[in-house]
Amino acid sequence: MNISLSFLIKKTLGLLILPSSIILFVFFLAILLYLRKKNKMLRESLLISGFFLFFIFSFPPVTYMLLTPLTDIKTDKTDHANIKSVAVLLAGVTYDYGQGNNHQLSPVSKIRLIKALDIANEKSLQKIYLSGGCAKPMDSCPVSEAEVAENFVRNKLKKTDIILETQSSDTFSNLQNLKKIIGDEPFYLVTSPSHLKRSMMIANHLNMMAYPVPSNNIQKPRWNLWTLWPSSENLYMTDMIFHEYYGIILFVLKEKL
Repeated sequence: MNISLSFLIKKTLGLLILPSSIILFVFFLAILLYLRKKNKMLRESLLISGFFLFFIFSFPPVTYMLLTPLTDIKTDKTDHANIKSVAVLLAGVTYDYGQGNNHQLSPVSKIRLIKALDIANEKSLQKIYLSGGCAKPMDSCPVSEAEVAENFVRNKLKKTDIILETQSSDTFSNLQNLKKIIGDEPFYLVTSPSHLKRSMMIANHLNMMAYPVPSNNIQKPRWNLWTLWPSSENLYMTDMIFHEYYGIILFVLKEKL
């Protein structure tokens, strides 16, 4: 099995375990049974199960409950004068496959980059590392995520050098490749709050001197009639949370095998 095929399998399994995929599959089975006019009790049970799963996984308290363990990581508030660099783990690009070069960073990537830019300019850091290659199967990206991010940050930095890491396809290879570039030097590691736990697990495994910095703050919600209402946005967030748990499980299994 080559790397691209194993990557494709991992990504496919990751998509199949997402709540939205499970809900869609349940509704698909219910509709299929309805069209074939078979097993009325089963199709009704599937329909009820589909709506129940949608309610549970899009219910804000459930999303928040699943998110909390991922964000339970201590961040060092000390101003470390010996830290001269910041690394950003990128999170996707929407590619322009036409004649132009209008590639767009995902909103998550932009939030991470803005936080890293703030740190780099505020602390007058010497280097910013942009880590992201191609996160699509079979290397089907016209340019790397890091190259797209470089265009975004180039005119927003004061005195900071930009170093690109363009070969990674997932979080483990992000940090593995950064280790080769950064070595044993301390650095700030910027990524989303829900992604920090997995990122730091890998960084610690690689003996990297990473100081975690969440790209944004997770505020404890104030529950009321509107914030308790299930929504597709919460379902999307729950999908992302499941993706993180899936990544953590894969990393733990990889270390034990």
